[in-house]
Amino acid sequence: MSDLIKRNSLFEQIIEIIDNNFKDNDFSLKNIGYKVGFSTKTIQNILLKYNMKFYSYLQSKRCIEFEYLISTNKNYNLEYLAVAAGFKNLSAAKREFYKKHQSTIKKYIENTN
Repeated sequence: MSDLIKRNSLFEQIIEIIDNNFKDNDFSLKNIGYKVGFSTKTIQNILLKYNMKFYSYLQSKRCIEFEYLISTNKNYNLEYLAVAAGFKNLSAAKREFYKKHQSTIKKYIENTN
């Protein structure tokens, strides 16, 4: 098997692991390393070859999930939804949300209603 095929396969495996575990707010590169049998540095290097950073991708997945939860669960408080989306707390969700939307969660909710 060529190195390129091995790298593509490992990249896809890493992405799948992230996609399946991003809601775990303790999820980290170490978890991926344990599952695929490579060091965190190797995993970071593989992701960088595809112009991807672990933390950015992870937080992006969480932000998308948070947006979905906000739109479908009007009766839950934001702290609960933030943790359900994988963030450690509402402050972390607010920070990532603002990076993505250049808007507060409150304004986003007002504009989507």
